[in-house]
Amino acid sequence: MKRISLILGFSLLLAWAGLASAETIWDIQYTTDPGGASPLIGQEVTITGFVTAEGYAFGGAYYFVQDDDPPWAGIRVDDSDRAVAQNDEVQVTGTVAEVDGMTVIQNVTSFAIISIGNTLYDPMVINTGLIADETLEGCLMQVESVTVTIPGAGLEDFQVDDGSGVCWIGDEAEWYHWPEMGEAFDSIAGVVNYVDAEFKLEPRLTRDITLPGRVRTLQWVQQVRYSDLMILEDQSYALDDTVEVVGLVTCPTGLCYAGSGVKFTYTDVHGGPWSGIMSYDQDPTTFPTLLIGDSVRVIGRIAEYLSPPSYMTELFITEPIEIPAMGIDIPEEPLLTTGDLRWPTTAEQWGTVMVKVQNAVVINNTYQYGEWGIDDGSGEIRVDDDSDSLSNPIYNFVRPPVGTMISEVRGWVYNHYGSYLPDSSTYKIEPLGESYITIGSGPPDILNVTRDPAVPQQADPVNLVCEITDNSVVLSAAVHYSVNGGAYQTADLAFSGGFYWEGEIPEAFTDDWIDFFITAEDDSGNVGMEPVDTTFEMFCYPVTAGDVLAIEDVQYTPWPSGNSPFNSYEVTIEGVVTGDTAFNNNWEAYALQDADAPWSGICVSWITEELYRDQGVQITGIVTEADPDYTYKWGGLTKLIDCSDVQVIGSGVATPLEVTTWDLSEANPEVESYEGVLVTVRNVEVTSANPYDWSINDGSGDCLMDDDASNLYEVLFGFVQAGSTFERITGVFVYSFGTYKIELRDEGDFEGFLGVEKDKPASAFDFSLEPNFPNPFNASTTISYTLPQVQPVKLIIYNLMGQQVRTLVNGVQTAGKHNTIWNGNDNFGQTVSSGVYIYRIKTGDFLEHHKMVLLK
Repeated sequence: MKRISLILGFSLLLAWAGLASAETIWDIQYTTDPGGASPLIGQEVTITGFVTAEGYAFGGAYYFVQDDDPPWAGIRVDDSDRAVAQNDEVQVTGTVAEVDGMTVIQNVTSFAIISIGNTLYDPMVINTGLIADETLEGCLMQVESVTVTIPGAGLEDFQVDDGSGVCWIGDEAEWYHWPEMGEAFDSIAGVVNYVDAEFKLEPRLTRDITLPGRVRTLQWVQQVRYSDLMILEDQSYALDDTVEVVGLVTCPTGLCYAGSGVKFTYTDVHGGPWSGIMSYDQDPTTFPTLLIGDSVRVIGRIAEYLSPPSYMTELFITEPIEIPAMGIDIPEEPLLTTGDLRWPTTAEQWGTVMVKVQNAVVINNTYQYGEWGIDDGSGEIRVDDDSDSLSNPIYNFVRPPVGTMISEVRGWVYNHYGSYLPDSSTYKIEPLGESYITIGSGPPDILNVTRDPAVPQQADPVNLVCEITDNSVVLSAAVHYSVNGGAYQTADLAFSGGFYWEGEIPEAFTDDWIDFFITAEDDSGNVGMEPVDTTFEMFCYPVTAGDVLAIEDVQYTPWPSGNSPFNSYEVTIEGVVTGDTAFNNNWEAYALQDADAPWSGICVSWITEELYRDQGVQITGIVTEADPDYTYKWGGLTKLIDCSDVQVIGSGVATPLEVTTWDLSEANPEVESYEGVLVTVRNVEVTSANPYDWSINDGSGDCLMDDDASNLYEVLFGFVQAGSTFERITGVFVYSFGTYKIELRDEGDFEGFLGVEKDKPASAFDFSLEPNFPNPFNASTTISYTLPQVQPVKLIIYNLMGQQVRTLVNGVQTAGKHNTIWNGNDNFGQTVSSGVYIYRIKTGDFLEHHKMVLLK
């Protein structure tokens, strides 16, 4: 018989230790009783050790703690729903008991987390024939080079043998593998449990079940521990590994948006949680044409794509794709609730997996980027148009109106941009086409509302045309309009054939402002309205004095949506160039301004002429809020595109508008009024930095500045970090990639730059997390840390139960020293109670924590 072998792994960061008043697990477990009963049954004990298997893996019923190398060193703690993570060091007080032949601690009266994020040793390697041993009960063990002798039935117990005798592999935890008779495994790790009168090795997750060589299942790559999801750590444990996987294509190449590249999704043949993944390449010719149901064998490197605040696991393919078979039925989509896709603890397992949601109602159809919101009563999620079959105008897909019942929507789950707070918008369903969306009953859908003339002047009645569709019969439609904020008046629309309805708003006077919306009713009494939310947006227009508009006419709107009253219409404007050809070469847009005031600037694209700063120009073009050339960049920015006439008409100088950083803050309700305007802020400090932009503050509030429109990185922004200061920042204020920011143009747009430790190269910094100051503290405390290079950082506050209290930092930061303040509030803005708290930083491989005391 083979001897037990021990593989030494990582050194313990913290030595196995117990408190003077506590028992070791050996004291509890060691027995000479033939039945394996503990000598301390019924006694209250206190142990200190490290969690080797967290309770979340076992449905919250129990967790395992170990305080030394085997034998007699592990124990199961029956402590329901305890918030504890694998690798936490804990102290537990409870009563020793025997439960179905297993020695456990139950009736826990005291529990404390001593430290978190510890690096533990590798499991002890043992022969399969020796697992069924009382001395190993509760210990973390591993068997190697084993073959399946009894496969079980799907996700159930199975039996393996390495030639020394069989052992059972248990199914108490959530792992995903379907063993086959004779299948070989490189290794299987887990804790030794005693269930159904058998000693069983219990894998804690799929990663504990490893196939030979580099062959892996998608579940092995994707599944992460629940405790990591609770703190938004959703990156694969296989990051940077080269693996070989097999799957079935669920989203074919060429269908979904991939910029200038190509992507596809594929799933394990069994489907279910953790079974999907995406592969992308910037070269669209890299992959062969892949269709739904193609079986693919791929080899590549596991990577994470960051789309703040989320990471999405991808497989970057490094060798030619094999297609062993095609036309295979893909797994049936699991039925989820919308609430299942709102938070990482329940949603992450469905990333890039095909799923379906039923009996939901459309509650918003005006989100940016073609998204719309649905809710089945368990919380809103978004449906997206990543598929070309939905986003391409030639297919005429229209987002269903608010109130529409969605009988079913099927698609793959995309963890992509968005936010977790105050509401969840990171996980989105991506239908592959309109046939993946089944519409139930709902109100009439009002589409493509147009007016003529586009630029109304005094004495012009305005003719309205729209399309109205319904799954029943539309009985009536009307326009409701208001002049200068007065009472709304109603005029009927007349059916004009097909889906078209027409009506008229009477003439008005120069400088009058008209708001209007349209309603329609069907034969079931359902009423549709467009715009859907008239507190957020209205159709509107000013009555102008001539054909050439002031930029304020184009930009101004009283409605929170920020959309121009001339959106999609051709207009002519005049102004002075503030963002010229050099600006355009970097940022792909010009900027004009016709007054030194809010609402007086605008960006312009699709111009072939060269324009220079301070030229006076007249331009005719189409107003848009979503430039189709790059919607993710330009969505929400009012621009002129498709310019048909550009004339230089003189010269002038646009004086930058002096503002505060609060004026340009996302929190300012009037921030839209500065879009396109040349602005100046003074005496600002950089409060945070990442590879994309910088937050600055003059004491009134944060706003962003950016260098995308300039060539300043080498001469300036490569040296800017948190703590740097400027006497002046000037630039064109824009909205791009979902945020407002100042776009600097050249060296003349800043003065008085003072860097932080500018003579010290970034490479001279080392990782460090300093003690907070003051400590103990009342009201607030400062936490300081140092980074040696630009990289993602998470800094999270926990209570002593190991529960997350507040996320202070979650993003990419530059090298150098950083300071952040905790004001004693949790993630929901509520003041926490007095006590001991843990602050923990994770960046790359660096993980450290300290304790602090809040006194009130």
